[in-house]
Amino acid sequence: MIRGKPSNEKDQSKIVIQFFSFIVIILLLQPFFMPIITGQNNKVEKNPTINNQISIYHSWKNLAAKKRIAFQSNSNGFNVLNLTDPKNPTNITEHYIAMDLQSHYITINNTLLYLSVSNKNNWSLGFVIFDVSDLQNIRILNQFSTNRNMTWYYTSGIQVKGRYVYNLINNYEDEIGGVLIVDCKDPNNPIEVGIYFYNGYNFDDFVIRKQHLYLMKFPEFGNLFDGRIQIIHISNHTTPQKVCEINEEGYINAIECQNDYLFLIKQNEGLKIFNISDPTSPQEKIVYNAPEEYFKDITLNGTNAYIAKNDGLAVLDISIIDKPKMIGKLKYDNERGPFREIIVEDGLAYLFKDSENINRMLFIIDVSDPAKPKRMFPTWIGPDWVRDITFLFVFLPITLTCIVIFVIITVVIVTIKKSKKRNKIRELILKSN
Repeated sequence: MIRGKPSNEKDQSKIVIQFFSFIVIILLLQPFFMPIITGQNNKVEKNPTINNQISIYHSWKNLAAKKRIAFQSNSNGFNVLNLTDPKNPTNITEHYIAMDLQSHYITINNTLLYLSVSNKNNWSLGFVIFDVSDLQNIRILNQFSTNRNMTWYYTSGIQVKGRYVYNLINNYEDEIGGVLIVDCKDPNNPIEVGIYFYNGYNFDDFVIRKQHLYLMKFPEFGNLFDGRIQIIHISNHTTPQKVCEINEEGYINAIECQNDYLFLIKQNEGLKIFNISDPTSPQEKIVYNAPEEYFKDITLNGTNAYIAKNDGLAVLDISIIDKPKMIGKLKYDNERGPFREIIVEDGLAYLFKDSENINRMLFIIDVSDPAKPKRMFPTWIGPDWVRDITFLFVFLPITLTCIVIFVIITVVIVTIKKSKKRNKIRELILKSN
């Protein structure tokens, strides 16, 4: 009599191996399925922080970046971040200033870093100059503080152009705005050379082009004729002179300059470009209407304009100044407050946003291909409760259903195989008899 080979144990082991292999695959694919299942591709964590618990502080353009190294200001000094891997920013070092000082805005020029500060005790304003050529040995070169009475004045921005440092200052109580000009040819001996004051309103943004300052008026909500740009001649830094003013209906959120053109971001309108080859008589060049995009801030890099909008990033090609066109867009997050500011450096765009006007949040986008911006930091995380509910009511049932189907199919296949084997054995037995 011929007997068939016993296969129950082999079949059972195969089923067990296949079953656990299937479970492992499902678990490995969970991180990829979760954003699709929840529809949360554009969601980010509520309070993103950089590795090593570096918080993102609330201050206007509080980040300066150079060659994938970023300097982020906070109320007590600044942090140095390594962005070699933009998906995983890490802390290199932290630098603190004197206890009686409060730091605000930051900018970098070659190997020198300028941090605007105010004195908590006597309201004096100024900035601290650091040598950051060696990130492991950052040195304070000098601290500048104006001798003027700056009671109730606040520093609102800082920029460096050539040998001069321009410190934007505002007295919000008396509606006085201005710019403090300091000669830093010798960083060890900064000298105040001039100041421009305007009694009537404050300034919110400014840019420098050749021998002129362009000062943007601080928006006064409710005033439809709020947009103004003052053009200040500064060839003689000791006596800055206003030479012209651009008046715009509606709010101006931000300004930027490139070559002979001034770019204005208009609230709920889009982008407006002026020809400023003659600063005493700026001429409107072109209007790029995009009211639905809600543009907030702009920075220029090469032939592209990178714009922070309510829910992310927009990239405009401005190679033909008369015909700007949108070539890239990335929706990142439109909850918990709109994006406010943007800077671009070495193929990365850094976007800032407010969270209930308390915490500033940093987002990093790869713009090496401006037409295809990619999210770098933070990646999608989402609130824990969304993830838990999704797993409980969506992912878990789907997984269990797949497992049941897999088991049924496996049982059916095994049953069919066993049946075929039995039939063959019966045939062989009948033939042998």
